[in-house]
Amino acid sequence: MIRTVHLLRAGVLLCGLLWAPGFASAHPARTSAVYLDVGEDVVRADMHVPLDQLSMALGQEITSERAWAVERRAALTTYIQEHLTVQAPSGARWAVQVDTVAPQLIDGAEHLVASMTLLPPPGAGLERFVLRDDVVLHRVVSHRIYVMVRQDFLNAHIGGEPELMGVLRFQREAVTIDRSGGSWGKGFAAVFEMGAAHILGGADHLLFLLVLLLPLVLRPTDTDPVRWGDRASARESALALGKVVTAFTVGHSLTLVLGASGLVRLPSAPVEILIAASILVSAGHAVRPLFPRNEAWIAAGFGLIHGLAFATEFAHLWSDGSALMLGLLGFNLGIEAMQLGVVALLAPSLIVLAGTRAYTALRLAGVAFAIIAAGGWLLERTLAVPNPTAHYVDAVMQHGLYIAAAFAALAVMHTRRPSGEPHTPLQTL
Repeated sequence: MIRTVHLLRAGVLLCGLLWAPGFASAHPARTSAVYLDVGEDVVRADMHVPLDQLSMALGQEITSERAWAVERRAALTTYIQEHLTVQAPSGARWAVQVDTVAPQLIDGAEHLVASMTLLPPPGAGLERFVLRDDVVLHRVVSHRIYVMVRQDFLNAHIGGEPELMGVLRFQREAVTIDRSGGSWGKGFAAVFEMGAAHILGGADHLLFLLVLLLPLVLRPTDTDPVRWGDRASARESALALGKVVTAFTVGHSLTLVLGASGLVRLPSAPVEILIAASILVSAGHAVRPLFPRNEAWIAAGFGLIHGLAFATEFAHLWSDGSALMLGLLGFNLGIEAMQLGVVALLAPSLIVLAGTRAYTALRLAGVAFAIIAAGGWLLERTLAVPNPTAHYVDAVMQHGLYIAAAFAALAVMHTRRPSGEPHTPLQTL
């Protein structure tokens, strides 16, 4: 009886070791990851392997010093190519090119990171292939490897969380990657949506655009050039709006292309500071004419700055060849569509309201909000302190449609006033 109890206990312990290694040790076996970026002609792959697991697989201690990886680059490359293979459905082997091998700290643990280029054989596509990885599994049977697709333009997987394709384990060291069903249209639609969402979710970009619109429906006075005068005609306002929006588009499109192509690179921090500063300058112009009749040039200059921020957003999207060009086009068109939507939503109301006594108060209220928001962003971005206005600014921006609807309602009320009622504009600023 006692012997039976001991056997049962041993069996339970063995099952615990096999099925739940995390409970059997204070330091559970770490997992590896393989991230795939499916391009136009090749697949890029990044493999993250914990050094302690790789040490057990190799039977030798591995240090986290970069010199170790440099000295053993050739041996590590050969080892990886022997234990990570890719096959086409026909059984033909893909070429596995190891580009870099280096230690890296990930989530507090030392890893070996290998960046690879996976090249299909002639005539084979990228839609379907089998990836086998036993870099660690051939020795450490408790190990797990997560295989994920990080980028795939044709299947509209651009940015966001990686898509899990499978978990490799002992005696299940291979996974089939099926990316069939993709199209250029799917990828284009995805980046178009990303561009539109970037504007819609970017309070600073939206606020810059809005504060730039406020004075465009007014004329500077001839007698007092530091004050805004009467309402501009609908034709004058439409032309001014068209020039400013076009100039801003040209400016940010130029730096978006240059930045996304890697020809121009600036740290994000100074770019974000300049964007906040651009809002303050535009707000000042909405109070007093700082650059009357030259708004288009200012919009183009500030557009260059905003384009660098757009490029930072786009830069993390890995693409090559046609996908890069189509992605840039779709992303930029998404930005433009949302900008034009905002202008189309607000411009008619602004043109009508510019001739009312209420417009000065509305304009100055918009300017005050822009100054408060930009001041908070400047404080946060220059001194790295919490933004004291963030909660309130976000709350207002989230109700943008209601604000636009209120503007439209005021404009409708103005157009329906009795024909005999005199028009008395307020021109104090």
